[in-house]
Amino acid sequence: MIKDILLYMNKNYVPKVKLKPVEQMQTSQFKHHIVLHPQIKARLVDLLVDMIRNERNGKVIDKMQIRNAVHMLIEVGIHSRKIYE
Repeated sequence: MIKDILLYMNKNYVPKVKLKPVEQMQTSQFKHHIVLHPQIKARLVDLLVDMIRNERNGKVIDKMQIRNAVHMLIEVGIHSRKIYE
């Protein structure tokens, strides 16, 4: 139901008031409140570094988790690697 409301807003309301599309706004909010939150950012970096360290030490890890996290960071950076880096 929420998806339908947002799609309707994106199609009918957003162009009239000249706002950013809903997808851009949600990505921006997710980046600001989740990815760049100091505690969450530190935890994410620690987890990724630990997973990479474990793989280098010969342990088996779920590479898809790392791939998805990196993809999410690039996507949140609006196709820029700045946040990822």
